[in-house]
Amino acid sequence: MFWLSFLSCAFYNTIVTTAIYLHEPSHSVLLPPVDHPGDFGYSLAFFAKTDSLLVGAPHIDLDGAVYSCYNITKDPQCRKIQRMNLSQGNRENSPNQHYCLGASLSAGKNYFVTCASLLTKTVELNEGEDPVFGAYGTCFYSNVNRVTEYKGLLKQYEENMNMGTPIVQEADDIYGGVGWTTLQDDANNLTLFAKSALSSNIEYADHSYSLTDSVKKADLTGISRSLMYIGRALAAGRFVKGYGTVYAFSMNNKYQRGSIAFLEYKPNQHTLKLLKLNDRPLRIDSPSEGDIFGATLHGVNILKSDIYDELLVGAPAQDCLDNGYDVGAIYIYAAYEGEGKSSRSPKLQICGVTDGSRFGTAITSFDLDEDSIPEIIVSAPYEDSMGYVYIMSGVEISQILKRKKLETQKKIFLTELVFTQKIRSGVYKGFGFSLQMVNNIDENGKSALAVGSPGSGRVIVYKSITPVSLNVSSHLYGIKTVREKDDNFTVRVDVNLTYPLKSDLTNAKLLLMAEINGDAVSLDKSFITRDLSEKKTELSVNFTAILSTHDRGIYKFKVKAMVDEDAWRRKDYDNSLISLTPLSKTEAFVEITRLCTGEDCTPKLSAAIDWSGGKQYYMLGSTNNETVDVRIRNDGNSSFESCAWIEVVGAQVQIPKCDKPQGAWYRCSLFQFDRKETRLITISLDMSKPSSKEKKLRVRVELFNNCVAKTEPTGKAELEVKYLLNPNEVTVNSSTSNRNVTETDLQNENIHVIDVHESYTISNKGPVLWKSAIVQFISEDRPFIENFTINSPELYNCKGINDSKIECLVDIKPLAVIKVVSTISVLKKNLVNKPWNITTQFRLSLNENLEVKNGTLVTHLIYQNDITLGQNMNLVLIISCLVAALLLIIIIGVLFKVGFFRRRQKEVLIELRKELIQKNRVPQPESDSTHLNDHKFWNSATVRRYKMKITAVMIELERIVLL
Repeated sequence: MFWLSFLSCAFYNTIVTTAIYLHEPSHSVLLPPVDHPGDFGYSLAFFAKTDSLLVGAPHIDLDGAVYSCYNITKDPQCRKIQRMNLSQGNRENSPNQHYCLGASLSAGKNYFVTCASLLTKTVELNEGEDPVFGAYGTCFYSNVNRVTEYKGLLKQYEENMNMGTPIVQEADDIYGGVGWTTLQDDANNLTLFAKSALSSNIEYADHSYSLTDSVKKADLTGISRSLMYIGRALAAGRFVKGYGTVYAFSMNNKYQRGSIAFLEYKPNQHTLKLLKLNDRPLRIDSPSEGDIFGATLHGVNILKSDIYDELLVGAPAQDCLDNGYDVGAIYIYAAYEGEGKSSRSPKLQICGVTDGSRFGTAITSFDLDEDSIPEIIVSAPYEDSMGYVYIMSGVEISQILKRKKLETQKKIFLTELVFTQKIRSGVYKGFGFSLQMVNNIDENGKSALAVGSPGSGRVIVYKSITPVSLNVSSHLYGIKTVREKDDNFTVRVDVNLTYPLKSDLTNAKLLLMAEINGDAVSLDKSFITRDLSEKKTELSVNFTAILSTHDRGIYKFKVKAMVDEDAWRRKDYDNSLISLTPLSKTEAFVEITRLCTGEDCTPKLSAAIDWSGGKQYYMLGSTNNETVDVRIRNDGNSSFESCAWIEVVGAQVQIPKCDKPQGAWYRCSLFQFDRKETRLITISLDMSKPSSKEKKLRVRVELFNNCVAKTEPTGKAELEVKYLLNPNEVTVNSSTSNRNVTETDLQNENIHVIDVHESYTISNKGPVLWKSAIVQFISEDRPFIENFTINSPELYNCKGINDSKIECLVDIKPLAVIKVVSTISVLKKNLVNKPWNITTQFRLSLNENLEVKNGTLVTHLIYQNDITLGQNMNLVLIISCLVAALLLIIIIGVLFKVGFFRRRQKEVLIELRKELIQKNRVPQPESDSTHLNDHKFWNSATVRRYKMKITAVMIELERIVLL
């Protein structure tokens, strides 16, 4: 029942645990045998000689202490290591001074080293001057049972002073506290002591002969004296190609930019000097300031491509994120290859994810999954105020390093790693401030990780889980192919396993979970468990697939190997706990095709065509859109290569998911067309732009069993719908007026013809485009008609059938109005005093199958004399002369009859005339304007007087005549 519940929550859950290296629920807690543990767990080391974990507690009391913890998974009590004599120190000027014994710990094969870095005493540094009280520090070698104080620079100085043979020793080399960081290298029998405070230096001791050999000062020539905190962190490894073991140490400048340099030890000369290339120190500088670059250093071979190591550098104050703070990061540097090659830039930067977490405070490594590539273990002791420890897969990081070698982006975040275990205590403060791996803690070769939590005075120990590496494969078993007549088939699953040399796998089990996808298929069982107690390296199991039909098909089988992840959450630790390594291939897939035989292998395709219009006739313009449905059915074997070719003529077409390789034909794939399946192909027709040229809608379907070969079609279908046109949507109108021909027109010698204009209008009130309609204009064949022309921009291909007949083509667009103007040129000589009628005919043929639209237009030509009496100047002159002569004769006759021409009357009239002239002779000013015919203009008063005199004369003449 356990496995059934496990299946439902694990196999089908996409978010599953990807890597488990340590068993968290069964952790044990170490503590000192005192009521106030202080900062127990500040430093850690594993002393293999006694199989004990060493724990430093520099502030547990004023002296500090180092504890030895045995059987760390069962006995929580640790024992204080005695006989570390600090009596040479004094607190006369600082009664509460902490000596900080246990501030640093490093263990070798035969002994371990610890220091009391702040041991204070009074020393006469310069002869004749007052002794100086302060922190000098001291260190001890121990194998737990025996303790020896190291012979440091201060002790050498004091011994020589006591012997009366003082040596020259700079005060800065002695004063300031030694041993905040220590390192042991068994390969060179070397111990390094860093005095990182005040004036920094690094001391070393070669123990090839004795632990009491004097300590020497490393030659740091080439390092600027302005650099501080030299030796804050130390690491040994083959970090430079062409060299053996070198020693990396960190330091800071005054701008808080961290740097790393290297020391080279020459055993023959017993000297430890700064490593230089081309007379320049080999250095690695921090990419930014204030990130505490070099807070911790660690050497490990991850790539395994050569004998050289990668250098891991912690920078716990690195921001990493935009606007982040103290997120923390670690940098991975490959071995330095020399001048002109990749050297001082990191191969990879791994960033934390939380502000203030200080990821990278402590770093260690260990091959927890036994794949020969060590996992990297990094702490973030302030994440979420309590602390986390991250265990990252060495294989995964190795693969990233190889991939990033060719990429410019060297930065990743923890969340990008897949095979990472995240451990959180949730109780202890400063969890992960120190880290130490402990191996072979039991007879099964298990390992453990000790995590220091000095904020709570505890060390938490986590045991490793047995790693198992496996490879899963699957294949069709017993037959080469599955035939349609078969009712079942079998899939064989093979598992190859690799176990640790020392491992007890009692009660350990492996689960194989299987599933199959396909039509009408199921498995006889969905999972199988196998016992791993016997540690068999090969396992084989069978899964049977049950087929409920005889149809052709494809079946996809998947199997996944799993372990009991629920056991990871149980508090008790037992041998059933196993984990699968990141290198394991836990899944396998196989695709099985069910084949047929004989005629059963042939698809039997048929097609039926339906269209939304429903009838065999369609009135163009009646709708904007129509659809045609092609239903294709397969009554034969399933097909993976069939297709349908579809041709559509007579409308704009759109067929989704079909391509158009040639002409009007579309090709529609019928991939995986199962038996008795029906496929629907919908064709969208755009009927919004009909044309009179389209006679019908035709849809042809041709079916092919093998679309690639495309020999003869195995099935056909056809649809034909005739188009109807509505000619009543097109109308023709004509207009004219009687043409008056005047005498003026006839007398105009510049023209010899009279133009008569007629207009015709073609209107289309429908949506159909009438393409290439024929229009004819016919005038009478009269001798007085000299020319007949047609004018319209919409007409084209016009030609004269004869002198009186013109034929043109016209495209009548939807909702368009076309205007045509005809011009008839009439000879004017035939129009004098003769009215004429001109008749023209109009014919519009929209389609050869439709009735011709006719129209007749009659224009009347009427002669009109437009010259009046006032306009005939000759006649006016003759009449005027005759009237004037007649009046003159009458006046002369009257004058003779009345005796006007007698002498006395004549004289009287002459006198009267003179009188009138004299009285009216008044000088008038000349006008400024030009003289006209040499006469002067009179003013208005003179004119009035003249008129009065004339009137008097006429009265007198009338009186004489009457007499």
